[in-house]
This record gives sequence, structure tokens and C-alpha cells, in this order.
Amino acid sequence: MKMGVGARTAGDTAAEIKTARIPRAAKRRWLLTASIAFMVLSMSRGALAGNPGNATAGKATFQARCVMCHGADASGHTLIAKSLGTIPDYRSTTVQSLTDTQIRAVITDGKGKMPPARGLSETEIANLIAFIRSLAKK
Repeated sequence: MKMGVGARTAGDTAAEIKTARIPRAAKRRWLLTASIAFMVLSMSRGALAGNPGNATAGKATFQARCVMCHGADASGHTLIAKSLGTIPDYRSTTVQSLTDTQIRAVITDGKGKMPPARGLSETEIANLIAFIRSLAKK
């Protein structure tokens, strides 16, 4: 008995259902859809799973890339910061109340006089966000 997808009847046996033929086009569409879904979930797994990152690794990236302007204590009290204008204190409730997505946008897109941070991997960005979160005043 040949059947299309979803064409079962109440009298179908398990053997008949197993031997049902699904058109190749339907199989291909299903595989394509499943592959795309897998890729999207894989790329955004950090965002979907709430990937916390590694604050220790983020601190190393911060020291290498951000300290000059933001200061070793991330307070934004540096000579460069004063010449550029106000740089927020990462320990402040203002910064800590930002979502991870907002912090990510500042890192990747820049804000005000801060240029985008180029050349950072998704892992490094997640680690920087974790480090910034670790600075919250307790």
C-alpha cells in the first residue's frame, strides 16, 4: 500500500505504516529544514542557552584590549577616558542593568566614541560579558 504523508486510516497496521513511501521531495524538504534549524541553533546556542562565558578568560581579554581606556578597575577613570568624555563605570548599576545583548552590541558595534572591537570571537565576547558581569558591586 502506497501512502502520502499523513494519509493513514484507522485500519492501517504498523507494517503498512512502516512501508509507506514518502515522496523524495518531502524527504529533501524535511532534511533541508532540519539542517537549517540545526545551524541556527548551533550559531545562537550561546544566546539560547544563556552561555555565561568565562570571567577569568574575559579578564585577560579586557586587560589586553580594553584597559587603556576603561582602566584596570573598569571604572573608566583614565586620561584617555577624560579626553574622550565620559566612559561608564562597568561596576555601576547603569552598566549592570544592561542586557547581555546590549553589552554585546556595544562591544561589536561600538558606542559614541568607542569604536567596535574587531577581531573578537563569539567566545571572547561571551567571556568579556561574563567579566563585566563579575564587576557588579556587591
